[in-house]
Amino acid sequence: MTSVASSGGPRTASFGRGLSLILLVAFAAACGAAMGRAPLLLGESKATLLVPALAVGALGLCFGYLRPLPVLCAGMALLSFARIQPLTPADGAIAICMLLTLVGPLRFRPAMPAGPALALALFTLGTLLSLTESVHTGAALSFETHTLFFVFLAVWLTSALRTNGWTRAAVRWYLLGAVITAGLGVLAWVVHYPGSDLFVYANGKRIQGLYLDPNAFGPYLVPAAVVCLEDLMRPRLLRWPPIVVLLSFITLLLGVVLSFSRAATANLALACLVVVLVYALRSGRRKALVRGVAILAACVVCAAGALVQTGAISILQQRAQAQSYDSQRFSTQALALDKGSTRLLGYGPGAVETELSLNTHSTFVWSLFENGILGFAALLLLVLSTASTAWRSARLDNAREGLGGATLLGCWLGLSFNGLVVDTYHYRILWVLAALVWLVATVPTSGDRAIVDSSGRDCAPATRDA
Repeated sequence: MTSVASSGGPRTASFGRGLSLILLVAFAAACGAAMGRAPLLLGESKATLLVPALAVGALGLCFGYLRPLPVLCAGMALLSFARIQPLTPADGAIAICMLLTLVGPLRFRPAMPAGPALALALFTLGTLLSLTESVHTGAALSFETHTLFFVFLAVWLTSALRTNGWTRAAVRWYLLGAVITAGLGVLAWVVHYPGSDLFVYANGKRIQGLYLDPNAFGPYLVPAAVVCLEDLMRPRLLRWPPIVVLLSFITLLLGVVLSFSRAATANLALACLVVVLVYALRSGRRKALVRGVAILAACVVCAAGALVQTGAISILQQRAQAQSYDSQRFSTQALALDKGSTRLLGYGPGAVETELSLNTHSTFVWSLFENGILGFAALLLLVLSTASTAWRSARLDNAREGLGGATLLGCWLGLSFNGLVVDTYHYRILWVLAALVWLVATVPTSGDRAIVDSSGRDCAPATRDA
């Protein structure tokens, strides 16, 4: 069974089309009514973007009703563009697909293990309860709305990606967006070209892609790099020529390094190390292990040589040292820990930005301050239960259309470590990655008894929910 609804009787189909038309008209009317207040809410500069945005959204909704997968793939590729906040083009594309679950051809059948499902429910409840402690209601509601959107995004993805071929397509398009923006960023760091300033940070020494901050751009690239690494070790997901996968991996590796984000670099190193260790523990995967170690060693040597030749090694050494603002970060974290640990429900969503002079630069400290002891405990349970789920998939060699458990385990542990020193609370890639972990654990298309052909590619059987 796929996630695309089968056609029912004539009356059911007519009713569905009629309801869809009514909702589309209501949506258009609401958008039209909101246009009059847009300058007051968004400012004149942002309000001018509403007309083309709504036009593209309407076209996307109509197209998605007929072909939802290309709209989802567009959303995955647009994860590379996060310069406009708090709503990004990726949010719009994926929201269209979510709407199609309510009024279109998609079914909602989430696939989640019991542990993460319970932890996610407790986390959501904790964030909602913390609203009662908010002082700035408007800011709290805005922040909580985004949190709930990302929670529903993760749950919805476990349903949508159950459709045959969708997981591979979604990951490919995410990787394509990551490689293109990383490549443009690396090129902008080396030479100046028209528009290159968009891809480098204000001082010109760090690349940020189409993100607002290099510290957010680096973690976005890491899962894509790890996907390429495992596909080089064991080709089964991308089905691209090996040289293309290798060049993509090198580009992503340079993108992470030249973002000069200490957390992202450690994130990538930990994720790659986990993948290699998982393969070292598997019997019968010695060739893949040797291939992975050789690729990593060669890429590290080449990257180090490039850094030395371009003079970037001095920037890397400077970034590896304690920065002047680190003391401010640590003092803010200490203050947030001291205040948050005394309140059961915290100070409410968004309170970090309204109550503290500086962001906490830690997902876990952020959660403790805003959502209190209950919310922090729920977040910790969610992280640990998802890590346990990823470990089980890696141990059983589960995969979904070639996306392996080793990659997901490495990416989740790396991003969780990243969250210790950077606010990853609203990173879209975090919630996409969580959804993939839950999906692969619940409805894998291959496991420890996967059939392997002579080329080394997994011959994935039909999905278990087919």
